[in-house]
Amino acid sequence: MKAMVLAAGRGERLKPLTLTRAKPAVPVFNKPMIVRALDFLFKNGIDEAVVNLYHLPSSIEDAVRDEGGRMHNVVFSLEEKLLGTAGGLKKAESHFLNETFIMINSDTLLEFDLDGMLDFHRKSGAIATMLLAKPENNDPFGKVSIDEANRIIDILGMVSPGCSAKQMNFIGVHIFEPEILSYIPDGMPSEINASIYPKMIRKGETVMAYEHRGPWYDIGTLERYVGVQTGILKDGRRDFQEKGLPGDNCISLHNVRIDSSANVVYSVIGKNCFIGKNSKITGSILLDNVEVDEGAVVESSIVEKNVKVVAGEVLLNCVKYFDPESGGETVSKI
Repeated sequence: MKAMVLAAGRGERLKPLTLTRAKPAVPVFNKPMIVRALDFLFKNGIDEAVVNLYHLPSSIEDAVRDEGGRMHNVVFSLEEKLLGTAGGLKKAESHFLNETFIMINSDTLLEFDLDGMLDFHRKSGAIATMLLAKPENNDPFGKVSIDEANRIIDILGMVSPGCSAKQMNFIGVHIFEPEILSYIPDGMPSEINASIYPKMIRKGETVMAYEHRGPWYDIGTLERYVGVQTGILKDGRRDFQEKGLPGDNCISLHNVRIDSSANVVYSVIGKNCFIGKNSKITGSILLDNVEVDEGAVVESSIVEKNVKVVAGEVLLNCVKYFDPESGGETVSKI
């Protein structure tokens, strides 16, 4: 079975982290999101993954190639213009003509029952099946309406505005039959959810919903990027972390030096970091090669790779990063 992994977006809401890398190359718990997605797919029987690229493509290619031989079944599809979720799939259609396949976002922190979803999809006779989850109060995600048989009858209000059927959230996974490719226009930008599904539903095609009952996390904004990782740590969960990480922290095992007088809690620390005397790191993300000098405070913040927090500096709800335009380190609010 093959997979399409969507990785071409600009990642505007994650700036400044996406000034120097594509969004799927941004690390979560010290592992690039694209690597997490591919790891999951290959562990669950996927034979080949096609990854579409557009924004800073070399950052994704490098992240995948750094993983070595276990990623040898990855094919890259470079887009000269951004084609969207459907257009990107259409460009790579030669890989998906002969069998059922999966398409997955690379920027959702998620593990799910792929075998169960695949079995459900095949038994339903659907041309497409979406992975959905129950919505939480006041969440910002577009809604999908389903009937009592788990058939999708509306998406994003594009088919039946004001529909009163059960509302669910789409969480970034589709299973497709190759026939879906005939609905996607060639060589032009288009979106699966906003364009292709409404057209299919109006025509009477069967599009089904498979409910995910486990944890999932959207990390598309800076607030969620910090909040998801530190929240998992605060709750004492071990979702999506590597084994062997100590205590209340998620500390990289690669050459991290923390002074005994420093206080580090509920934070993610990248490789080759130094945290100096009497400094305090709380609910924050430090990427690789960060230096925190004596007495500095970093709270609910992000420090980009290769950046220094100087002695006595206080970072609160912000990002410190190297700004290529000014040529120096700068701070912006989250």
